[in-house]
Amino acid sequence: MLQFTAVFSSIWSLTGTPVLRYCVTWANGTGHCENALEAPNPLNFTIPHSVDPTTVRIEILNINSPDIILVDSLYYEGRICELIHPHLAINKVSRDTFEAETEVDVKDNTVDMDTRDNRAIEDASEELKATAETLGKPADFVACEALTCDFNHNHSCFYKLSGFGSTSPWMIGTSFVGNRHTGVQRLNEEDSNRLGFAYVGRDHVDESNEVFVMESPKFTISTDARLFFDVYLRSHSPRLKVCIDSFDDCPYESPKVSKHAFWILDNSVVLRKGVRKSQTEQLCF
Repeated sequence: MLQFTAVFSSIWSLTGTPVLRYCVTWANGTGHCENALEAPNPLNFTIPHSVDPTTVRIEILNINSPDIILVDSLYYEGRICELIHPHLAINKVSRDTFEAETEVDVKDNTVDMDTRDNRAIEDASEELKATAETLGKPADFVACEALTCDFNHNHSCFYKLSGFGSTSPWMIGTSFVGNRHTGVQRLNEEDSNRLGFAYVGRDHVDESNEVFVMESPKFTISTDARLFFDVYLRSHSPRLKVCIDSFDDCPYESPKVSKHAFWILDNSVVLRKGVRKSQTEQLCF
């Protein structure tokens, strides 16, 4: 069962005119193609959830005679099998063991072993049910994994850096961005767990009205949840919004920049049961 997949690829060309396009085709014959926006390598895109076989095709368009195109580092990250929590898997193995042991001894005492067999299976079933209720539903585990990203490995996990409506892509950084006074600064120089970040912005005056949309993969949740994130703001013009399902529902908008604290930690938005995706939007004026 394909839950979510992110495909990464690097591309180089002599002229810069070729365009990379990716197409996703499902078993029922339907498909979708989209051009990848210009962005630093590696380019990435997300394949939505599907329980049927899926075909991914990468095309290079607008090739001229003098062009040489190199495609490298093509790989994907995702879950292509049904998510089974290890505790549930252990309990399932234990139940199978109970059944196998009772079958071996049935010849000695059929009545007693039938009783033992039923009791063992009932006990294992109750334990399995209790564990499942404690751990929650697999779909919720998948959603948490799909939305969690520390940006530490120089990519955006399962987030699409050029989401719907974007005119320029978000970028991934792992060190200082801009000058030492007004650029993005690390919260703690000694904290190796907070190296990466997604960012947008310019190191010069810009009035281009660019729109940057970072989009999560599609997901569903069975209970209300909360999405936490940290924000770094260093200029007055940009506005950061977090939108759910559409740009009409944006429960978070960044506050005015403060000269006393540029890092705004532990921001959060509530994800209501039944939501499908979240989007982060930043407008630069």
